[in-house]
Amino acid sequence: MNLVGKLFAERYEIIAEIGNGGMANVFKAKDTVLGRFVAIKILRTEFLGDEEFTARFTAEAQAAAGLGHQNLVAIHDVGVWLGHNYIVMEFVDGITLKDFIKQNAPIKWQDAAGIATQVLQGIAHAHKKGIIHRDIKPQNIMLTDNGIVKVMDFGIARAASNYTMKIGDTTIGSVHYFSPEQARGRHTDEKSDIYSLGVVLYEMLTGTLPFENESPISIAMMHLQKEPISPKDVNITVPLAINDVVLKAMRKDTADRYQSAKELWQDLQKVLSNPDENPVLDRPRDSSSDTRIMQAVKPIVKVKNEDEILKPSDAYQPRRVRKDKERNAGRSSVPAPTTEDDKYKEKSKKLNKIALISFLAMGGVICFAVIFSLFPNMFLFGNRMPVPEVVGKQIEEVLELFEGSKDIEIEIIEERYIVEKLAGEIFEQSPNHGTEMKTPIKIKVRVSLGPEEFTLPNLKDMDERDARKMLEEKELKVRTVYESNLTIAQGIVIKTKPEGGTPVKGGDEIEIIVSAGSEGKEISMPNLIGMTRDKAKETLEAKNLILGRTTWQDSAEYDEDVVISQSVASGSTVKEFSTIDIVRSTGKAPSPPTQAPPPTQRPVVIE
Repeated sequence: MNLVGKLFAERYEIIAEIGNGGMANVFKAKDTVLGRFVAIKILRTEFLGDEEFTARFTAEAQAAAGLGHQNLVAIHDVGVWLGHNYIVMEFVDGITLKDFIKQNAPIKWQDAAGIATQVLQGIAHAHKKGIIHRDIKPQNIMLTDNGIVKVMDFGIARAASNYTMKIGDTTIGSVHYFSPEQARGRHTDEKSDIYSLGVVLYEMLTGTLPFENESPISIAMMHLQKEPISPKDVNITVPLAINDVVLKAMRKDTADRYQSAKELWQDLQKVLSNPDENPVLDRPRDSSSDTRIMQAVKPIVKVKNEDEILKPSDAYQPRRVRKDKERNAGRSSVPAPTTEDDKYKEKSKKLNKIALISFLAMGGVICFAVIFSLFPNMFLFGNRMPVPEVVGKQIEEVLELFEGSKDIEIEIIEERYIVEKLAGEIFEQSPNHGTEMKTPIKIKVRVSLGPEEFTLPNLKDMDERDARKMLEEKELKVRTVYESNLTIAQGIVIKTKPEGGTPVKGGDEIEIIVSAGSEGKEISMPNLIGMTRDKAKETLEAKNLILGRTTWQDSAEYDEDVVISQSVASGSTVKEFSTIDIVRSTGKAPSPPTQAPPPTQRPVVIE
């Protein structure tokens, strides 16, 4: 459903789609009641009939609505409109930390620590309310132009007292960032968010993730079993102090990890104040009570005389060596003099050994290179190939092309009506084209059913707004023409072109002829440029003109909400009750920051 340019929930003017995730699409919109920009998260259509997903979506709002902190994205409104679950959130003008890392990694350690301290302030507030985020990752962290960091998307948050949430048998979370306890599907608490933030810090400092693999299961196992390479070994500029802080945050045993957001925040503050002092200093927990395997204690043997006790060098020598010593007892211990010829022979032997070892090593390297060039798949644990591109192709052609293939399998996971796509056209695939993977590869695709075909309803005698709403929900283009009529009230539909009962499809243009009441006279079109929407509407109504569709456009010249163009030029002759469309400014488009926001040094104390 194309929502751009429409009025959602009879209040929010949809401006643009700004993001999409596995569960919902996010739109930038204008709140027509409060006059502010907001972000609206709308549950994806494929999940509307899934009670478990809609319950999770509602849980996100319930969890986040009670939180109020400058480092958390605020929730303004929650509801269901025409069957669509939605959440209205604070609109954050900036970029995600993930995009910032891609543009600037590795990030200076001071800036990385500053970003992390703000994240900790936000999640500490949530933890205090009993809410665990459970999906801390750079994609869920926003950076504003003024250096404020905001954590968003409590989509899989839960009250700390509840059981671990799952969908079926799949643990919720992002595999690159979730904690070992999440990988096991066990109880999670504040320390799970700390582990995930440790991974985020690692990525900021190094530009890489600590654990990478094509298989999500393999990455999960790495979180459980493998120790990450130290950030300092990846980026030598990372101070040892913050290196140790990151590794402590990522310790696999929760008892060895930071126990609270406040504790990690305090150590980061210490590092920022004095990077030469290490706040971690390897503070191990008391392990004296742990079960350990001990060597058997040997009994003490009493001896008559201390001379009878063997010296260590004699006690652990093989029996044959001791006999040789006894046999040679009494002989002179002075070695024979070494001649120059003996020295030369000894040196030659050493050089020959070194030469032989070097020759064998070089030969091994050459053999490996030759074998790898001829049979690379021997060292890649199976055949690998780039994923082919199927987006834009017809599904029948793709199925026929890969029929019987042992390397490629095609799976259709969704079919959807899309106005802009032909019937049978693949509009999305996973994994993406060009990704190199081990065969066999399963490509999941979404296929268009083309524009939806249906019979146009009879709209005669309907109110114009109701008729327009019904047509736009079917993704039809609407054009309104006003005619003077002495018998039909103003604003009522007289007829449509084509008429009701005609077969149409999504994307078709429908003309509705609406009564303008008594005979309209010709008037001069007023100038709306520079006015706000409300002022433009007031001006039009004073001239018996009707405000039509509003669209948005970035403009450096005009302030936000100001009219920058109109469908009928100022001074032109226009009939009464004509509809006038306008374009409004969103203000100057912000350019993404090219440098990290400075670490916040405000005197904020985590209680």
